[in-house]
Amino acid sequence: MKAAIQNQFDAENAAALCGLAAGTYSFGRDALPRAPGCAAAQTYQLIEDDETDTRAVVCDGVEDVVVAFRGTADLRNWLTDLDARFKADFGCRVHAGFSAALDGVQGRLLEAISDTPKRVWLTGHSLGGALAMLFAWRIANLKSEILDSVAGIYTFGQPRVGDGGFRDCYDALLKERTFRVVDGEDFITRIPWLLGAYRHCGHEVFYGEDASPTRPDGSASRPYQLDCPGWVYAAREVNAMLSFWLRPTSAEQWLADHHVSKYQGLFEYQPGESFPGWNPKSSDGSTESRPTVNEIETAQR
Repeated sequence: MKAAIQNQFDAENAAALCGLAAGTYSFGRDALPRAPGCAAAQTYQLIEDDETDTRAVVCDGVEDVVVAFRGTADLRNWLTDLDARFKADFGCRVHAGFSAALDGVQGRLLEAISDTPKRVWLTGHSLGGALAMLFAWRIANLKSEILDSVAGIYTFGQPRVGDGGFRDCYDALLKERTFRVVDGEDFITRIPWLLGAYRHCGHEVFYGEDASPTRPDGSASRPYQLDCPGWVYAAREVNAMLSFWLRPTSAEQWLADHHVSKYQGLFEYQPGESFPGWNPKSSDGSTESRPTVNEIETAQR
Protein backbone atom coordinates (compact mmCIF):
# COMPACT_ATOMS: atom_id res chain seq x y z
CA MET A 1 0.00 0.00 0.00
CA LYS A 2 1.15 3.53 -0.69
CA ALA A 3 1.55 5.92 2.23
CA ALA A 4 -1.68 7.73 3.03
CA ILE A 5 -2.05 11.48 2.58
CA GLN A 6 -4.89 13.11 4.50
CA ASN A 7 -7.88 14.14 2.40
CA GLN A 8 -6.27 12.70 -0.74
CA PHE A 9 -7.92 9.76 -2.49
CA ASP A 10 -5.51 7.20 -3.94
CA ALA A 11 -6.90 5.06 -6.78
CA GLU A 12 -4.06 2.55 -6.49
CA ASN A 13 -4.74 1.93 -2.81
CA ALA A 14 -8.45 1.78 -3.60
CA ALA A 15 -7.81 -0.91 -6.22
CA ALA A 16 -5.86 -3.08 -3.78
CA LEU A 17 -8.42 -2.64 -1.01
CA CYS A 18 -11.34 -3.36 -3.33
CA GLY A 19 -9.64 -6.62 -4.29
CA LEU A 20 -9.32 -7.55 -0.63
CA ALA A 21 -12.96 -6.65 0.01
CA ALA A 22 -13.97 -8.87 -2.92
CA GLY A 23 -11.86 -11.69 -1.54
CA THR A 24 -13.91 -11.91 1.65
CA TYR A 25 -16.84 -13.35 -0.32
CA SER A 26 -15.05 -16.23 -1.93
CA PHE A 27 -13.40 -18.38 0.69
CA GLY A 28 -14.09 -20.31 3.87
CA ARG A 29 -12.04 -21.53 6.78
CA ASP A 30 -10.22 -24.17 4.68
CA ALA A 31 -9.38 -22.01 1.68
CA LEU A 32 -7.65 -18.92 3.07
CA PRO A 33 -4.48 -19.33 0.98
CA ARG A 34 -6.61 -19.00 -2.20
CA ALA A 35 -8.26 -15.78 -1.12
CA PRO A 36 -8.05 -13.19 -3.93
CA GLY A 37 -5.93 -10.26 -2.81
CA CYS A 38 -4.78 -12.03 0.37
CA ALA A 39 -2.68 -14.65 -1.43
CA ALA A 40 0.55 -12.72 -0.90
CA ALA A 41 -0.10 -11.71 2.71
CA GLN A 42 2.28 -13.07 5.30
CA THR A 43 -0.54 -14.06 7.62
CA TYR A 44 -4.31 -13.87 7.49
CA GLN A 45 -6.92 -14.44 10.13
CA LEU A 46 -10.58 -15.18 9.52
CA ILE A 47 -12.89 -13.76 12.20
CA GLU A 48 -16.57 -14.71 12.13
CA ASP A 49 -19.70 -14.45 14.23
CA ASP A 50 -22.10 -17.36 13.76
CA GLU A 51 -25.17 -15.57 15.08
CA THR A 52 -25.13 -12.72 12.57
CA ASP A 53 -22.85 -14.43 10.01
CA THR A 54 -20.51 -11.44 10.09
CA ARG A 55 -17.15 -12.13 8.48
CA ALA A 56 -13.92 -10.15 8.57
CA VAL A 57 -10.44 -11.06 7.38
CA VAL A 58 -7.26 -9.59 8.84
CA CYS A 59 -4.48 -9.60 6.20
CA ASP A 60 -1.02 -8.90 7.60
CA GLY A 61 1.77 -7.73 5.28
CA VAL A 62 5.21 -6.24 5.83
CA GLU A 63 4.12 -2.64 6.36
CA ASP A 64 0.33 -2.86 6.41
CA VAL A 65 -2.52 -4.67 8.11
CA VAL A 66 -5.83 -4.69 6.28
CA VAL A 67 -9.13 -5.50 7.98
CA ALA A 68 -11.65 -6.38 5.27
CA PHE A 69 -15.32 -6.95 6.04
CA ARG A 70 -17.59 -9.10 3.88
CA GLY A 71 -20.82 -7.61 2.58
CA THR A 72 -24.29 -9.12 2.31
CA ALA A 73 -24.05 -12.81 1.40
CA ASP A 74 -27.06 -14.63 2.90
CA LEU A 75 -30.39 -14.28 4.67
CA ARG A 76 -28.88 -13.39 8.03
CA ASN A 77 -26.97 -10.54 6.41
CA TRP A 78 -30.18 -9.31 4.73
CA LEU A 79 -31.87 -9.31 8.14
CA THR A 80 -28.97 -7.22 9.42
CA ASP A 81 -29.46 -4.76 6.56
CA LEU A 82 -33.20 -4.51 7.16
CA ASP A 83 -32.93 -3.76 10.90
CA ALA A 84 -32.80 -0.01 10.22
CA ARG A 85 -33.85 1.16 13.66
CA PHE A 86 -31.55 3.64 15.35
CA LYS A 87 -29.37 2.58 18.25
CA ALA A 88 -27.33 4.80 20.56
CA ASP A 89 -23.59 4.52 19.98
CA PHE A 90 -21.22 6.80 21.94
CA GLY A 91 -23.71 9.65 22.00
CA CYS A 92 -24.83 9.26 18.38
CA ARG A 93 -27.44 7.19 16.55
CA VAL A 94 -26.42 4.38 14.22
CA HIS A 95 -28.08 1.57 12.30
CA ALA A 96 -29.05 -1.13 14.82
CA GLY A 97 -28.41 -4.03 12.46
CA PHE A 98 -24.91 -2.85 11.57
CA SER A 99 -24.17 -2.28 15.25
CA ALA A 100 -25.23 -5.81 16.21
CA ALA A 101 -23.24 -7.34 13.35
CA LEU A 102 -20.06 -5.54 14.40
CA ASP A 103 -20.53 -6.41 18.07
CA GLY A 104 -19.97 -10.10 17.29
CA VAL A 105 -16.44 -9.59 15.91
CA GLN A 106 -15.29 -6.28 17.35
CA GLY A 107 -13.40 -7.57 20.38
CA ARG A 108 -11.32 -10.03 18.36
CA LEU A 109 -10.60 -7.42 15.70
CA LEU A 110 -9.41 -4.90 18.26
CA GLU A 111 -7.15 -7.55 19.75
CA ALA A 112 -5.74 -8.35 16.31
CA ILE A 113 -4.69 -4.77 15.55
CA SER A 114 -4.04 -3.24 18.99
CA ASP A 115 -0.32 -4.01 19.20
CA THR A 116 0.72 -3.72 15.58
CA PRO A 117 3.31 -1.07 14.64
CA LYS A 118 2.08 -1.21 11.02
CA ARG A 119 -0.38 0.95 9.14
CA VAL A 120 -3.95 -0.28 9.50
CA TRP A 121 -6.47 -0.07 6.66
CA LEU A 122 -10.19 -0.79 6.95
CA THR A 123 -12.26 -1.76 3.96
CA GLY A 124 -15.42 -3.53 2.80
CA HIS A 125 -18.10 -3.63 0.14
CA SER A 126 -21.82 -2.99 0.79
CA LEU A 127 -22.63 -4.10 4.34
CA GLY A 128 -18.90 -4.66 4.77
CA GLY A 129 -18.24 -1.01 4.01
CA ALA A 130 -20.74 0.06 6.63
CA LEU A 131 -19.04 -2.22 9.16
CA ALA A 132 -15.61 -0.83 8.25
CA MET A 133 -16.84 2.71 8.88
CA LEU A 134 -18.55 1.77 12.13
CA PHE A 135 -15.42 -0.09 13.28
CA ALA A 136 -13.34 3.03 12.65
CA TRP A 137 -15.81 4.98 14.80
CA ARG A 138 -15.53 2.39 17.58
CA ILE A 139 -11.73 2.51 17.45
CA ALA A 140 -11.86 6.29 17.85
CA ASN A 141 -14.04 5.93 20.94
CA LEU A 142 -12.72 2.72 22.50
CA LYS A 143 -9.07 2.62 21.49
CA SER A 144 -8.10 6.19 20.70
CA GLU A 145 -4.46 5.35 21.44
CA ILE A 146 -4.28 3.27 18.22
CA LEU A 147 -6.28 5.69 16.07
CA ASP A 148 -3.10 7.22 14.62
CA SER A 149 -2.19 3.83 13.12
CA VAL A 150 -5.40 3.79 11.06
CA ALA A 151 -4.11 5.02 7.70
CA GLY A 152 -7.35 4.87 5.75
CA ILE A 153 -10.92 3.67 5.51
CA TYR A 154 -11.93 2.81 1.93
CA THR A 155 -15.47 1.54 1.35
CA PHE A 156 -17.26 0.46 -1.81
CA GLY A 157 -21.01 0.63 -2.42
CA GLN A 158 -21.65 1.41 1.23
CA PRO A 159 -25.10 2.26 2.64
CA ARG A 160 -25.51 5.02 5.23
CA VAL A 161 -24.52 4.15 8.80
CA GLY A 162 -26.02 6.82 11.06
CA ASP A 163 -27.90 10.09 11.34
CA GLY A 164 -26.72 13.67 10.93
CA GLY A 165 -25.26 13.77 14.43
CA PHE A 166 -23.22 10.67 13.73
CA ARG A 167 -22.02 12.17 10.45
CA ASP A 168 -20.85 15.34 12.19
CA CYS A 169 -19.03 13.47 14.95
CA TYR A 170 -17.52 10.90 12.59
CA ASP A 171 -16.28 13.52 10.15
CA ALA A 172 -14.70 15.55 12.93
CA LEU A 173 -12.55 12.53 13.83
CA LEU A 174 -12.11 10.54 10.65
CA LYS A 175 -13.18 12.33 7.48
CA GLU A 176 -9.62 13.12 6.40
CA ARG A 177 -8.86 9.40 6.06
CA THR A 178 -12.27 8.04 4.94
CA PHE A 179 -13.12 7.56 1.25
CA ARG A 180 -16.51 6.20 0.25
CA VAL A 181 -16.37 4.98 -3.36
CA VAL A 182 -19.71 5.20 -5.19
CA ASP A 183 -20.57 3.84 -8.63
CA GLY A 184 -23.08 6.14 -10.29
CA GLU A 185 -25.42 3.28 -11.20
CA ASP A 186 -25.46 1.72 -7.73
CA PHE A 187 -28.77 2.40 -6.00
CA ILE A 188 -27.77 0.73 -2.71
CA THR A 189 -25.55 3.68 -1.79
CA ARG A 190 -28.74 5.76 -1.51
CA ILE A 191 -30.22 3.43 1.13
CA PRO A 192 -31.73 4.06 3.61
CA TRP A 193 -32.63 7.54 2.33
CA LEU A 194 -36.24 6.34 2.23
CA LEU A 195 -36.14 6.40 6.02
CA GLY A 196 -35.15 10.03 6.00
CA ALA A 197 -32.70 10.69 8.81
CA TYR A 198 -29.66 8.70 7.67
CA ARG A 199 -26.65 10.62 6.35
CA HIS A 200 -23.38 9.67 4.62
CA CYS A 201 -19.94 10.29 6.16
CA GLY A 202 -16.43 10.78 4.89
CA HIS A 203 -15.26 11.89 1.47
CA GLU A 204 -17.47 10.76 -1.39
CA VAL A 205 -15.57 9.46 -4.44
CA PHE A 206 -18.19 9.38 -7.19
CA TYR A 207 -17.51 7.51 -10.41
CA GLY A 208 -19.82 8.42 -13.26
CA GLU A 209 -20.76 6.39 -16.30
CA ASP A 210 -18.19 7.76 -18.78
CA ALA A 211 -15.01 5.89 -18.10
CA SER A 212 -11.81 4.42 -19.34
CA PRO A 213 -9.89 1.97 -17.14
CA THR A 214 -7.48 3.22 -14.49
CA ARG A 215 -3.98 2.02 -15.38
CA PRO A 216 -1.09 1.27 -12.97
CA ASP A 217 0.82 4.33 -14.22
CA GLY A 218 -2.21 6.56 -13.61
CA SER A 219 -2.83 7.23 -17.31
CA ALA A 220 -6.30 7.15 -18.85
CA SER A 221 -7.82 7.01 -15.40
CA ARG A 222 -11.54 6.75 -14.96
CA PRO A 223 -12.84 10.20 -14.02
CA TYR A 224 -14.34 10.70 -10.58
CA GLN A 225 -15.67 13.54 -8.46
CA LEU A 226 -14.40 14.05 -4.93
CA ASP A 227 -16.97 15.72 -2.69
CA CYS A 228 -19.12 17.31 -5.38
CA PRO A 229 -20.95 20.55 -4.48
CA GLY A 230 -24.10 20.21 -2.42
CA TRP A 231 -26.42 21.29 -5.21
CA VAL A 232 -24.90 18.69 -7.56
CA TYR A 233 -25.32 16.01 -4.93
CA ALA A 234 -28.95 17.03 -4.30
CA ALA A 235 -29.75 17.06 -8.04
CA ARG A 236 -28.19 13.64 -8.42
CA GLU A 237 -30.24 12.22 -5.56
CA VAL A 238 -33.48 13.67 -6.91
CA ASN A 239 -32.73 12.25 -10.34
CA ALA A 240 -32.06 8.84 -8.81
CA MET A 241 -35.37 8.91 -6.91
CA LEU A 242 -37.29 9.91 -10.04
CA SER A 243 -35.60 7.14 -11.99
CA PHE A 244 -36.51 4.70 -9.23
CA TRP A 245 -40.22 5.51 -9.53
CA LEU A 246 -40.52 6.31 -13.25
CA ARG A 247 -38.12 3.78 -14.72
CA PRO A 248 -38.40 0.66 -12.57
CA THR A 249 -35.34 -1.56 -12.58
CA SER A 250 -35.39 -5.29 -12.00
CA ALA A 251 -33.95 -6.71 -8.79
CA GLU A 252 -31.38 -8.54 -10.90
CA GLN A 253 -30.15 -5.27 -12.36
CA TRP A 254 -30.00 -3.65 -8.92
CA LEU A 255 -27.81 -6.47 -7.70
CA ALA A 256 -25.63 -6.35 -10.82
CA ASP A 257 -25.06 -2.60 -10.42
CA HIS A 258 -24.15 -3.12 -6.77
CA HIS A 259 -22.02 -6.25 -7.15
CA VAL A 260 -18.43 -6.05 -5.93
CA SER A 261 -17.18 -6.96 -9.41
CA LYS A 262 -18.73 -3.73 -10.69
CA TYR A 263 -16.58 -1.83 -8.22
CA GLN A 264 -13.50 -3.82 -9.18
CA GLY A 265 -14.28 -2.71 -12.72
CA LEU A 266 -13.65 0.88 -11.66
CA PHE A 267 -10.01 -0.14 -11.24
CA GLU A 268 -9.89 -2.62 -14.11
CA TYR A 269 -6.54 -3.73 -15.50
CA GLN A 270 -5.67 -5.53 -18.68
CA PRO A 271 -5.05 -9.31 -18.38
CA GLY A 272 -1.54 -10.06 -17.19
CA GLU A 273 -0.88 -6.67 -15.60
CA SER A 274 0.09 -6.62 -11.94
CA PHE A 275 -2.54 -5.87 -9.38
CA PRO A 276 -1.35 -2.80 -7.42
CA GLY A 277 -0.72 -2.14 -3.78
CA TRP A 278 0.01 -5.48 -2.12
CA ASN A 279 3.61 -6.64 -2.30
CA PRO A 280 4.89 -8.03 1.01
CA LYS A 281 8.02 -10.12 1.45
CA SER A 282 7.91 -13.84 2.05
CA SER A 283 9.32 -15.45 5.19
CA ASP A 284 12.72 -16.01 3.50
CA GLY A 285 13.05 -12.28 2.73
CA SER A 286 12.41 -12.49 -0.98
CA THR A 287 9.79 -10.28 -2.58
CA GLU A 288 6.68 -12.08 -3.75
CA SER A 289 5.08 -11.00 -7.00
CA ARG A 290 1.71 -9.34 -6.90
CA PRO A 291 -1.17 -11.48 -8.13
CA THR A 292 -2.30 -10.62 -11.64
CA VAL A 293 -5.90 -10.11 -12.66
CA ASN A 294 -5.85 -13.53 -14.31
CA GLU A 295 -4.70 -15.15 -11.07
CA ILE A 296 -7.40 -13.32 -9.09
CA GLU A 297 -10.12 -14.39 -11.52
CA THR A 298 -8.88 -18.00 -11.40
CA ALA A 299 -8.96 -17.96 -7.58
CA GLN A 300 -12.51 -16.62 -7.60
CA ARG A 301 -13.84 -19.46 -9.76
